Amino acid sequence: MTKDDFEQIESSLNVELPDNYKELLQKVAEQHRSTPYLFDRHLLLETSELVQLNQQIWASTSEDWSDVADPGDYFYIGEDGCGNYHCIDMDDDETAVFFLCHDPIGFDEQAPSLEEFISQLAFPPPSPFD
Repeated sequence: MTKDDFEQIESSLNVELPDNYKELLQKVAEQHRSTPYLFDRHLLLETSELVQLNQQIWASTSEDWSDVADPGDYFYIGEDGCGNYHCIDMDDDETAVFFLCHDPIGFDEQAPSLEEFISQLAFPPPSPFD
């Protein structure tokens, strides 16, 4: 991800992303250029996918979610493939990562920082079944 990529996202969505998010995502994208799907869809690294995801959520968000969190206050950084989303508060410099669950509807902090969230994705805890 480059400065131009972030400018495209910000202008397409009319948002200002936290500097911490931009800096960290740029580093992660550089490190994983050869393995862009390392994080599956939990952490998107492509400009067009990030724009599309946010436009889709903001346009079609269920009114039920408004009781939990206003989707427009958050920037969606990924999804789990089951209708749930990972997002950050655009006004939070600490960039805690939140999980917006559709069933049952819920909104919880998933990681206290973007760094911790990436660490969880890259190095998940061992399975008790291994």
